[in-house]
Amino acid sequence: MAQENPKVPGRRMERLFLLLTGILLAVLFVKLFGVLQLKFTDVDKRLKDGTIVNLNSPNTAQNVKALLKKGYYFDDPRDVDYIESVIASRKTTGDLVDNTGELNKRKYYVNADEAFEKGGETFKKRVLTSRTLLGYTGDDSIRFEQELKNPPALGAQTDLNLGEYSIKGIIAHKGEPVPGVLVKLTMILPRDSIFSDEETGAKTSFSENASSYKKLYVLNDQKKKVLQSLTAFARTDEQGRFVFAKLPTGKAFSVLPMQPGFEFGRSQGVDELDKDVSFKFSQAPHSIKLLSTRDFNILKKEGAFIVRYQEEFNMWYWIIAGSFFAGFIIVHLLLSARYPDADQIILPLIMMLTGISFLTLLSLQDPLRDRFLAKDTLVYLGIGMAGICIIQLFNLRRLNPDSGFYRLLVFKWSRSAANGWPWAIVAMGILFSTILFGTGPEGSGVKVNLLGFQPSEIVKYLIVIFLAGFFATNEKFISQYASWSKRWSFFSFALIATIITLLLFLVLGDLGPAMVICFTFIILFSFSRGDFLYMAGFVVLFVLTTWFFDNIWLSAGITFFSLGSVVFFRRRRLSESAIMALVVITAFLTIDKIPGLDKIIPGPVERLVERKAIWQDAWNNEVYGGDQVANGLWAMASGGVSGQGVGQGFAKTIPEAHTDMILPSIGEEFGWAGMAAVFILFLLYLHRSIIIGRQTGMPLLFYLSAGIGVCTFVQFLLIAGGSIGALPLSGVSLPFESYGGSSLVINLLAAGFLLSVSSVRGTAVQMDYITKQQDKNLVPALAAALAGVVLLVVNVSRYTTDNKQWVVKPALVADKSGLRMFSYNPRIAILMNRLQAGTIYDRNGLILATSKPELIEKQKNKLSASGMLHYDLDSAMHKRLDRFYPFEEQTFFGRAIKTPGYLMAAPTVILPSMSMPPNFAGFICLSPIIM
Repeated sequence: MAQENPKVPGRRMERLFLLLTGILLAVLFVKLFGVLQLKFTDVDKRLKDGTIVNLNSPNTAQNVKALLKKGYYFDDPRDVDYIESVIASRKTTGDLVDNTGELNKRKYYVNADEAFEKGGETFKKRVLTSRTLLGYTGDDSIRFEQELKNPPALGAQTDLNLGEYSIKGIIAHKGEPVPGVLVKLTMILPRDSIFSDEETGAKTSFSENASSYKKLYVLNDQKKKVLQSLTAFARTDEQGRFVFAKLPTGKAFSVLPMQPGFEFGRSQGVDELDKDVSFKFSQAPHSIKLLSTRDFNILKKEGAFIVRYQEEFNMWYWIIAGSFFAGFIIVHLLLSARYPDADQIILPLIMMLTGISFLTLLSLQDPLRDRFLAKDTLVYLGIGMAGICIIQLFNLRRLNPDSGFYRLLVFKWSRSAANGWPWAIVAMGILFSTILFGTGPEGSGVKVNLLGFQPSEIVKYLIVIFLAGFFATNEKFISQYASWSKRWSFFSFALIATIITLLLFLVLGDLGPAMVICFTFIILFSFSRGDFLYMAGFVVLFVLTTWFFDNIWLSAGITFFSLGSVVFFRRRRLSESAIMALVVITAFLTIDKIPGLDKIIPGPVERLVERKAIWQDAWNNEVYGGDQVANGLWAMASGGVSGQGVGQGFAKTIPEAHTDMILPSIGEEFGWAGMAAVFILFLLYLHRSIIIGRQTGMPLLFYLSAGIGVCTFVQFLLIAGGSIGALPLSGVSLPFESYGGSSLVINLLAAGFLLSVSSVRGTAVQMDYITKQQDKNLVPALAAALAGVVLLVVNVSRYTTDNKQWVVKPALVADKSGLRMFSYNPRIAILMNRLQAGTIYDRNGLILATSKPELIEKQKNKLSASGMLHYDLDSAMHKRLDRFYPFEEQTFFGRAIKTPGYLMAAPTVILPSMSMPPNFAGFICLSPIIM
């Protein structure tokens, strides 16, 4: 009898899921395209009229000049001529502008003194205002001319003879010292320490002046001198150094260099002088933006600039959509033809996740004016998909701790390399290089980029590869030895290597990846130790006690006592996993209470403290930018259960909407349902990773696969929890979703590895081993992940089901100066601007206020006869006013304001429809009176 050929498994399930996913995404792409077309209604007409200029078209400078003149954006033609000359000199042929905001970035900054000489009235006013910010204000307003023409002779050291400590510093330009710079020191007193005018008048005051300082004293009730004011000056020597010596102890001081034509960054200082301190300043030419913030916002509001035409955007839109679908079809065909045993869920999962990302990126950006993020992402998607195909060519069944590849070939003959340490060394080397040569956002103190990519994404998976080999080699010893000292001898190296990596991340100031690696290590260690359930139980106990007692130290004490009691009384072996998890969580929640730590690593500690404050209360904190989470919650509340619809939201108003806060952006357009779907997709990704690793029967492949899933899921939990207020913000990206080339490529390669490994099947002996070693961990781990997703969904439900109260709730945060201010949902202002205010008439039908200037033109004669004196309607229109008041300051209103708790009724000299304080319940305008 002829032997039957073995049946080759098909990929019908994957094909079905890809088809359903493709249909859904295709419908959304088509719908979004239609929504975006509505933004192009008047573009062609305005391009012909010259009221829109493409910054990438020929003769950009001349076109901008014509637009500014035609639109009456500037009264002085010299301003327009100067703007034209700057654009013509800075924008070269072939130099493409990728977003309209680039016109006001550093490339187009202008020298302030040059702008003062060549510009018109607007530039002159802006330069004078900018000089006041550099210190030339008040008593020092004359110092600009004085320093130019006749600078006073001052020494590099000024002795104040008021105390024992000093403030010194150095001023340099590109590493070279700058001599002859005037440096001003000012003592800052709290407002409650300054005598009021009334008090000062009743007390004797006297001053002590010299060429280099001015001291003001008052006599208190005990007739003792009290230093009320102190200003001192010094001038840098040939080494660029200055010193203010013998300053009063315990006072606050600010230091500001002043040199005409130059700027030195923000003033620096000390809150309480209790030791000698030193500052460094960098000299740079004094420059200002090409356009003021007000002028640029007016041009932006009117859509005066674009960087691409409608035809170009539409072409690239369908190239992006078509290439996206083509990439997944190609991978599917490759798997069907050559690798039919590969997992059939992974590819549809990443298709849905990346598809949502593309839709969100296309929706967030203005199609003609913003950077084309989706176009950039398409390149990285192509690299990632090619990487997936290449990885399938490798036979990963041969990958084990003894293989040459795992030992990086160079260390093939080193037995210890099976522990994975070469991969840890490579990861640390990349981090060291980033410390030395890396860059980051200006002024942030964080280094996240190296040679154009984000090393944290690579380092994260290099550590996973290291841990996989280490635990695969040592899991028997770690799990079976009863002696803690023997277990320590085996896992200590992995712990120390991980701690060193975390410390390097702290030096970089990049806390997010450090947290991802930390928790990934603890979870993989618990897999090798066999005590994941044990660890998870004590973490839950810690969370519950913290919620019940609202005291971190007490809950930590109770949890650690319970852990010790279980070990002592029940004779259980010590759970290092539980201890490490509890230590990390407790340290994070109490890091601001550790004395002296802020002196050792001030940047990371400050960021952790700020993120903790935002997490504790997203609606009331004292952090500058502390409304970031509130912005995410406003977006989710606006989305509700089903979302605003693709392309219909205002997620662009969220800070970092395309990176850290992309999840709330998805929530606004796709609602609670969309966010819950994303959560489930990541849970499925973790599940498939663990299942794929388990079915290989090989410890190394298991830890690699599970490590990829755990690492991705931990990162998802951190950023998802942070963006919705359930956890402190971590600053990591959302895998497959957030904009970022390095992240997308690396995560696609990791998914490709899972696809390749999924074809490996363990033997009966291997499966028996992996079952005994890991099944006791995997079910609790997946149950814990499911619980995490459920908690996230419940948290999101708070803001999406009962969304009315959250949409209008303000957030009380700090501004740049540290003062408290209310931040409001920007969607309210957007909708209010769309609801154009009506026209107010008096009892005789005369216009008092309107948003339609043509109505004033129609009543021009009647208004003039009624007392309208010299109202210049054309000038008001050129100023881009939202409201027009023909009687101007001649009009006042009696106003009654009814608020909870009090009633105020008084005539107040205001313009009609003047905006009211937010806490006022409403107001009634009484009869207007024309004076």
